[in-house]
This record gives sequence, C-alpha cells and structure tokens, in this order.
Amino acid sequence: MFKPNIVGPAIFLTLALFPANAEPAADGPEATVRAFVAAFNAQSVAALLSHVTDDVEWLNVNGSSIAVETSGREALGRSMTDYFAGCPSCRSELETFSRAGSRVTTLERAMWESKSGPKSQRSLAVYEFQGDRIRRVYYFPAEN
Repeated sequence: MFKPNIVGPAIFLTLALFPANAEPAADGPEATVRAFVAAFNAQSVAALLSHVTDDVEWLNVNGSSIAVETSGREALGRSMTDYFAGCPSCRSELETFSRAGSRVTTLERAMWESKSGPKSQRSLAVYEFQGDRIRRVYYFPAEN
C-alpha cells in the first residue's frame, strides 16, 4: 500500500478501488491485494497483518538502491499504527492491476487532506507472494 511522504520516512501503502478494465480475480493473490488495500483504507492494522507472512519485508526502490523500510510482521504493525495516527485521512486507490507469477503489480494513487487542501500522488508497487500471503512489497518513488 502506498503512503504519501507527509509523516517522514515510512511505508508506502496501497489501494482499494479497481477500475473496470483491471478487475482482479475472485481469489488468489489479486484478491489478497484487494483485501489488504481495503484493510489499509479502513486503517485496520490487525486486518492488514492477516495478509502478510511473519517475515514480511517492505522495500523502497530508488534508482540503484533498495532500502528496507520494515522487516517482520510486528515491525509492520508498529509502523502502520504510527502511520495511521499521523495520517487519519490517508486512503489509496488502485489505478492499474496486473499479475505475473507470484507477483502482483499495481499503480496506486494515495490521497490525503493537508492544511492546504486535498493532495495525491502515484507510485508503482510490486507485491511478492509466498503461498497465499504477501512476503515482500517493493515501492518505487512517488510522482504527482
């Protein structure tokens, strides 16, 4: 899921609305991403964590570097709790959605309210699966 750069470094999180031309399958990794994003938009840390492996990793990709944002389910839970406290208006929307093997790729739009009004930005995310759970998420730099 996709998080705007408004509360310092953290996890970029994702989306719950799917365009008609990119409807995910009723089950499998696509449905898990959909449920994960719905949990993000509901700001339910427990529901988010039910869709990830114990050793989940959130990675930020920037040029030739990859930084580990969080590692492990507990760390993700703490980070998301802090994130939701700092951004109660944050929501995400999926603009595109595709699957390649054990990976689901999304183009996501994060939206939030700032002091100067509504804001949004987009980012590419790749969700890697281990079985039926999310094992890694790779986030690329946000753009307007």
